[in-house]
Amino acid sequence: MRIDTATAQFPSLLAPAAVAQCLGNGTHPSLRKNLVNPETGESYPLGITVPAWAASYATSYMAGILIQDLLGINVTYSIVTGQVEAFFSVAGCLTPNNSSDRGCGPEGPSVTYQHLQMETWYGNYPAVWAQTQTFATPPKLLGSMGYEGTEDMYFSSRELNAAYEAEGLALDYWTGFDATWKQPGLYFDQPSAVNRSMLKPCADTNLYNDLMMSAYLSASGDTDGVVVQPDGKVVGKCPGDGYFWLSPSCRSDPTKCVLYITGGGGYGLSGVLQRATRWNIPLAFGVGATWGDFVSVANTKKSMFYWWTPDPTFLEMSPVMTKFPAHDKQAWEQGDISTAALGVFIGKIVSHDLSALAPRLVGFLDNIQIDMDTINAMMLDQKTSGEEWEPVMCRWLQNNPQIWSSWMPDDSTCFPKFGMFNEITEQFVSNRDDKEGLRCRACPSGTYSKQLSDDDGTTYICEACPAGRTLSPDVYLSIPGFQEYGKEMRREADVPKDTYKPTFWSNLSLRAMSEGRVPRSDWSANVQAMRCGLLPGRRKRPHLQKCPDNSRTLQRGSLSFTDCGCEVGYINVANVTVGNLSCTECQEGLTCPVMGTLASLKNGAHPLGTNYLPAVAKGYFVTELKPLEVYRCGHISSCPGGLPAQCNSGLIGVPCGECPEGFNMSDGKCEQCDDSLVVLWALGTVFVFLFLTASYYLMTSKVTAKASVLFTTTCAFGMLISLLQSIGIIGTMTVEFPVNISSFFGWFSILLLDLDNFGFACLAGSATALRYSASVLFFPAGIAWYMLNYGVSQLVPKHRWDATKVASCMGQFLQVGFSTMSATALIPLTCYTHPNNQQSLLKYPNVICGTDVHGAMLAIGVALLIVGSRFRSSPVPVLSGFYGTMAWAAWLRTASPLPHVVPRPGRLRVRFCTRAGANVCLGFVSPSSWTGPDLGTAKGRYGGSCRATFHWLLALRLARLYLGR
Repeated sequence: MRIDTATAQFPSLLAPAAVAQCLGNGTHPSLRKNLVNPETGESYPLGITVPAWAASYATSYMAGILIQDLLGINVTYSIVTGQVEAFFSVAGCLTPNNSSDRGCGPEGPSVTYQHLQMETWYGNYPAVWAQTQTFATPPKLLGSMGYEGTEDMYFSSRELNAAYEAEGLALDYWTGFDATWKQPGLYFDQPSAVNRSMLKPCADTNLYNDLMMSAYLSASGDTDGVVVQPDGKVVGKCPGDGYFWLSPSCRSDPTKCVLYITGGGGYGLSGVLQRATRWNIPLAFGVGATWGDFVSVANTKKSMFYWWTPDPTFLEMSPVMTKFPAHDKQAWEQGDISTAALGVFIGKIVSHDLSALAPRLVGFLDNIQIDMDTINAMMLDQKTSGEEWEPVMCRWLQNNPQIWSSWMPDDSTCFPKFGMFNEITEQFVSNRDDKEGLRCRACPSGTYSKQLSDDDGTTYICEACPAGRTLSPDVYLSIPGFQEYGKEMRREADVPKDTYKPTFWSNLSLRAMSEGRVPRSDWSANVQAMRCGLLPGRRKRPHLQKCPDNSRTLQRGSLSFTDCGCEVGYINVANVTVGNLSCTECQEGLTCPVMGTLASLKNGAHPLGTNYLPAVAKGYFVTELKPLEVYRCGHISSCPGGLPAQCNSGLIGVPCGECPEGFNMSDGKCEQCDDSLVVLWALGTVFVFLFLTASYYLMTSKVTAKASVLFTTTCAFGMLISLLQSIGIIGTMTVEFPVNISSFFGWFSILLLDLDNFGFACLAGSATALRYSASVLFFPAGIAWYMLNYGVSQLVPKHRWDATKVASCMGQFLQVGFSTMSATALIPLTCYTHPNNQQSLLKYPNVICGTDVHGAMLAIGVALLIVGSRFRSSPVPVLSGFYGTMAWAAWLRTASPLPHVVPRPGRLRVRFCTRAGANVCLGFVSPSSWTGPDLGTAKGRYGGSCRATFHWLLALRLARLYLGR
């Protein structure tokens, strides 16, 4: 629980003043520059958002001073009240502290003037973070601060030392508090030592929170520690004067209890009560009346207390955290939180465009890492000195250059096998007098990497090999055409005849080189690329070893196994620094350059530079736990690539295929649900079922010689629905349509019950299987609605529905919905394959084929497919019934001179009469009813058309027989 007390403790921080120059070699304020937007040309300083707590102030001013002095960039600070406000601030919202209007604009911010927040408690507000990721200016998460946040049970090191000196009792472990074997209460004050005016009665705390205490009772079974009130609510039992809850191990004798104090309404209550009961800790749990009372009791009494870190409140006491058994994830998920809690990730976030505004700055920020002792020292210095944060952090930077110097980016600091290269002149250079444009590049063939030490430290340059020299200092070899002469290598023609001594390697030596994996045909080229050396002899010969399979060195002449790295298309999954190299082929969707490693893929940094950094390609996704298992995203725009587990637009899941609870997917983006969507869906559902009721009166008119206006309108409307369904089906094709056409198709997807684009998740929830089931059940629900209407109508004699007409309406309903039923039923049957050979549903990429969720969807879809085909899609019952009806009608006509009225079938697509006054109307069944699975081929299309024409002509012939013509 983070309390923003820093503003009250340090009011001067609300109006931070710019410091002139802190570091001796820093940039003078007059020489500092603003950031320049490359698109608009606008110039502005770097904005640092500072939430109002001590660790945030410390790290923000630390980073700000370094950015101003060493990177020469102007900095401004903006104070916000908490972490939620900081998210909105870095996203570009203009009034982040206003909870009713963050100033983000109706469509989200378009530009941000706040570019950095240090000390980000990223994981505490996932819904807010997801919301900012839907903006056009989403903040980006950098690496860890180097420490984690904690929230636990602490006590002073004074009590720790007293118990250890008295009896060797280790109170820093939960076993030291076990009342079965020890009496830890001897080293703490009793509950009676606290003035009751400094405490809240139990009735005013979370001990009277029914939800919390019910959870405690369920997890612990401690019926004596709670009271079930007459209204059924569960509250904590506080014996005596009602100010302390006592754990089972000291409930019978409060004098043996360890005093425990917390603040607020009872911060950390659930975990403390469960641990005290589970691990037999004698504890008296009390809550301070105010924040000041809580701090005062913890400082003046021998007590355990609630605390979170990093925070300066109790630093003078050198607090000690009690260590509990390791975190049990499964138990926590079931409500048992008596084991240790996980640390909270604390990192840094930057604006979406900072990498474009100041790319070197992003590298610097990513390098910043400090440990908990360091941040505690910063906060304690400020607290004891009473100074403002800027001079405190300036003093820390002046005294600790060994910590922050490694954070600073220097593009001219090169490593062995590399040299400084000027990208402006496109030449390798031998010094860094002018650092502009200097970068590091691998030394080309014919040169070697030479160490250079100057005022800026150590770097490397590429220097040409002396004529005739080609090996490292511990190996000597002559190049053909050269001879050793004294300590020099000369051309053969320049060596005096009387001193000529052949120094070429013999064939035997060359054969040895070949055994060292250097082909003789390539010997000269390989030798010329090796590192230069100057040894006065040839007693040693080259001993070349091959790098492991699928690996190589970055340049020839390497001297250590650690120079080996994986080839392009492979990635090292082992730690090469300990003599282990294992190159695994990268799956599709991973970009694996030479020398790529699994560690660099995970953390996004490579010691040789970004050119050697593996990355996830755009449109693909990998998890943090298995970064080599690649998933193909359903939409390319959903997955930005880069680091593992990255999704765009607030999407989550594998692979970026769903939205968090409370959000719905619209055009591939997650948007927060609006209450109005739920109302609209409720009204829309009511309208659909009322329309089904009205369809009984619209579609059951009597057969007439001429088509009525209502009948013609109904037919036209049905044909329009079929057309729009077809357009919607086209929109489901896995083709990247242009944006304007894609949105056009999207509107008709509702006719295929593709409801996700219309906020259906706000009504049905984020569970994919549940939403799919709701779509499938629409059809049986429609049939059930007709039957319900029929049953209700029987109670009203004047408005009874005719069973035949109801059946006809059902047939029409299933006929109109045939395309929709087919498309919906086939969703669980259409899987696509990921590069890791797993499969996902094409419609729902987050559903992995073969899982339980997919199995449930498959069962529902297949059932719909079977039922739908029985009523509509099977050619056998359709055609046999059609021909049978026509043959029966023709026989009736020949058997009797009187015309017979044949009841019209209920499964007609369009009804036609062969001539005016005819008593028989033909039902034309569309070709899709009898074409089989070969519709997708050219042969299937032509075959379907031919069959349709044949059946239609045959039907007309039967009608002519009936009419006697």
